Amino acid sequence: MKSLPVRNQSGFTLIELIVVMALLGVVAMTATLILWFGTGTLKASNDEYDFQFSTRLVMQKTTSVIRYASAVFTIPQSSFRADNLDTGWDYIGIQQVLITPAQNGNPAVYGKQIVQYRYDSATDTHIPYVLLTAKADVDYEIVFVMVNPNQADSMLQFSIKSYPAGSLDEFGQPRAQFSVSSQVESVNSLQVVDLSTPLDPAVAIAFRIQDRAANVVGHIAMVLDVSGSMADNLAGYTGNPSRISILRSETQTLLNSFGLEDNIDVCLVPFATSANNPGAFYNAHTNLSSFTSLINSFTALGGTNTGDGLRRAYWNLKAHMTDVPANTIVRNYVIFLTDGVTTFASVLSNKNRNFVVDNQNVNEGYLDTSPQNTSSGQIAGNGSSLDSKGQDYNALLGGMLSQGEFAKTYVIGFSSISSELSDINEVASDCGATTDRIFRAGSQTVLNQVFTKIREDIVNDLWYLQGPKL
Repeated sequence: MKSLPVRNQSGFTLIELIVVMALLGVVAMTATLILWFGTGTLKASNDEYDFQFSTRLVMQKTTSVIRYASAVFTIPQSSFRADNLDTGWDYIGIQQVLITPAQNGNPAVYGKQIVQYRYDSATDTHIPYVLLTAKADVDYEIVFVMVNPNQADSMLQFSIKSYPAGSLDEFGQPRAQFSVSSQVESVNSLQVVDLSTPLDPAVAIAFRIQDRAANVVGHIAMVLDVSGSMADNLAGYTGNPSRISILRSETQTLLNSFGLEDNIDVCLVPFATSANNPGAFYNAHTNLSSFTSLINSFTALGGTNTGDGLRRAYWNLKAHMTDVPANTIVRNYVIFLTDGVTTFASVLSNKNRNFVVDNQNVNEGYLDTSPQNTSSGQIAGNGSSLDSKGQDYNALLGGMLSQGEFAKTYVIGFSSISSELSDINEVASDCGATTDRIFRAGSQTVLNQVFTKIREDIVNDLWYLQGPKL
């Protein structure tokens, strides 16, 4: 019987099967790791995108609030708490909150969130709205800083940063993963006040959006020296720019800024040997062009009769108060500027040396110069240096302005020569001006800064909110 050939029946050995299964396991594990890592990366990317998006929304919200609020106060870290919010104020800031309470022997977990508190007048409470949610593994920081805290400025800078847990720089300090900052001008705010200190930085702002009371108006008399020395430059020599040209320019700039408000009336009272040509009151918002011709007519000529300028300012303010509607609150202001000491005073006549105090023009004839200019004149004093009659006249008229807080006065010495301003403090005292309302401007730049500060003070005075309680 013929036998059949035997076929090769060899298969996979056990070792081969084990090797194949191991390889398949490695491939599967690698694929799983890749998938897991890719998912984690995608989630981290999404989380980072969500955080950045949320942060930018907070930036936009805060920027809008600062830009359009009517009053903004920065709040230091020690004072910003949910149980320490003042009636009538809204807030935006950062605060620590509990994320997970202590349990099973594990400590409590805290984080920081950015929150807005809106004041509800109906319930007299502050309602919180979370703008950026607290995370256990991320620390937030928000800081508000005045850009120019020592100047009349409404510019705020603020920044938001995130610090992932355990992320340190080469110096062992927390490393910011994300940082964004903004600088914004509070265009509608009449008050932007920084309440922080270097040791207690501002981590929140308190703000209000509220219209100014319509029945409060400001009447401003600008008493401006146009005596002969105003033809010199600020160093006291012939040359450009002259003091009078700088005064024209900066007065117009100040009036332009007053014109941004609708409740300010201004009159110009130029004075030299006398103040015989005071200007009328005009609303700076609606009649700004009415000042131009008077400003352009300023001519440097004559002596320095300070009291006469104060006298005409007083009567202009007093008369204008009768022109306002009933139930209107009037606040009077005097902006007084001179480049030299008082050399003259106005008297009734050569025989009657009592001072002129009522509202009238005076005869500019000199009574005390040698030779006498005219016996019918009404100008007493030496005309060249600080005169005692002029000082007494200033005290009398300054007292009329300050009596009963009739007018709030600002005094500016406009010269770089200190001896020319030796009686500035005395004039200020006569008018009741406190030290914070006495200025010396030895350059056009400084005069611009002084006018800006005065403008800011007056506008704030006409619309004033007591800041939030800390």
